Amino acid sequence: MTFLSAVHEKLVVRSVDQDGTHREVEFLDNDSIRPTRVKDRSWTQVTYLAFWFSATANVSNLYAASTGMTVGLSMWEAIACQTAGQFIAGCLMALNGRGGAMYRIPYPVLCRSSFGPWVSIALHSYGIINCAFLLVPVPKMRMYVYIKVGIFYAAAIAMLVWTVSLAGGSTHSLSQSSKIKGPEKSWMILKFIFLGTAACGTFIANAADLQRYARRPNDVLWGQVISFPVSNLLVSVMGCVIAAASESVFGELMWNPLNFLDRLMEGDRYTPANRAACFFIALGLVYSSIFSAIFENSIPYVEDSLYSADETNCCPVPATTLPPYFRDMSPSNEGSSYVPLRIPDLYTMNPEGQYHFLRGWNLRAFAVYFIAVAPNFYGFLNKMGVQAPLSIQRYYYVAYPTGLLIAFSCYSVICCFLPPEGMERSKGWKEPEDYIDEFDRAGEGLRSIEGIEVAEHGRAVETTEKVEKPWA
Repeated sequence: MTFLSAVHEKLVVRSVDQDGTHREVEFLDNDSIRPTRVKDRSWTQVTYLAFWFSATANVSNLYAASTGMTVGLSMWEAIACQTAGQFIAGCLMALNGRGGAMYRIPYPVLCRSSFGPWVSIALHSYGIINCAFLLVPVPKMRMYVYIKVGIFYAAAIAMLVWTVSLAGGSTHSLSQSSKIKGPEKSWMILKFIFLGTAACGTFIANAADLQRYARRPNDVLWGQVISFPVSNLLVSVMGCVIAAASESVFGELMWNPLNFLDRLMEGDRYTPANRAACFFIALGLVYSSIFSAIFENSIPYVEDSLYSADETNCCPVPATTLPPYFRDMSPSNEGSSYVPLRIPDLYTMNPEGQYHFLRGWNLRAFAVYFIAVAPNFYGFLNKMGVQAPLSIQRYYYVAYPTGLLIAFSCYSVICCFLPPEGMERSKGWKEPEDYIDEFDRAGEGLRSIEGIEVAEHGRAVETTEKVEKPWA
C-alpha cells in the first residue's frame, strides 16, 4: 500500500456495529455523532463540577466583570451582575443540554429535530495552536480539566496578592460606591446581567455536546446550575479586586489584566524579579487560554461541524466564524429537547422520517428564527453605528431573554396550529430513560456497567450494585 493510499484509508469515515464489522451508513451518520457509547460515558458529577472551574479559568472571565466598573458601577455591583447573568446561563445550559444528557447525541444531531437534517448549525471558532491537544479524545480529558484549574488559580492568586501588596493593602477601592445613579444605573445593571448570560450563548446552545459524556444523565445538573456561576464568581472577584487596586497603583482603573502586567514592567519596575513574575503569571494564563479554547470552542466545533474524529486532525485551521452578536440574537435553535425523539430518524434523509419535514428543511424553525431576531435587529444596527432612539438601545440590553422567550412561544404556537407529521399531543414532561444506541456493544442483551443496568431496546436504569464489565 502506498503512502497516499494509507493516508486515504486512515481518513475514510467508517462505521461499525457492536460486533466490530463495518456497516453502510448515509452521509448524515457515522460513529462520531452516534449516541455516545456506554464505555465513553466517563464524566462523573465531580468531573462536571470541576469542568466549569476549569472552563471559566481564563483571561476573558478575569476582566469580564470589571468592565462594568468602567461605566460607573461599583465593584460589588459589577460582580453581582456577572454572577446573576452566569446563573441564568447555567440554568439554560442544564435545560437545553438535557437532550444530550438523555439521548447521548451531540448538538448538530439534536438540532436536526427542529431545523431538519440539511441545517445542522455549526459555530466555527478554531485555532491551530490547539492541534496537538485535539488528538486526545473528550472522555480522556478529565485530567486536563483538573490540571487547568490548579494552574490558572495559582497564576490568578499570585497576580491578586502582588497587586494588593503594591496597593499597600488598601481596601478603599473595594468599598467605593457606584458613580452613576437613577435610571441610568438600573439600565446598566440590567445590561451587564444579560451580557453575562449572552456571553455564554455558545455554551447554552451547544450544551448537549458536553452533557452526552455523563455517566448518568443527572450528573451534569449541579455542575451547570451551581459550579458554573460559582466558578465565575470567584474569577470575577479576583478580576475586580485587581482592577480596583490598580487605581491605587497607577492612578487609573485598569480592567484588562494583560495591560496591567505590561504596566508592572514599566520604568523603575523593569527588574529581573518583576519580569520573571510577569512571565510565570502570563505563562499560566496562556496555558489556561489554550485549554479554554479547546473546551469552549474546539470541542463544540468538532462535535457540530466536522462530524468525525478523523476530520478533527486534518482540519486544525482557523475557520470562518459567525460573529458573537449573531449568536446572541438567535436563540431560536434552543429548547427542542423535551419531547421523545426518534433517534434513528435523525440519521436519515428518508422522506418517511419524522424530521425530513419539507425536503429536509423545517420552515417552522426558520420562521421562528426571523421572528425572534426582528425585534432586536434595530438595536443590533445601532451597535454597528446606525443612530437609534434611547428606548431601542435599552431594549437591546435585554435582546437575549426576549429573543429566547419569543422563539420558544412562537415555535410552540406554530407547532400547535401546524404540527409536524408524527408529533404527539400530550401533557407532562416527556423524557426517556438513559438511551443506549442500537450499535453500542453494551446494548446486546442485558448487561451492566458500573452501577448502570443496561436493558434492551435502548433503555437503561440505575442499579445499586457495581458489577464487572465482561466485554471490556
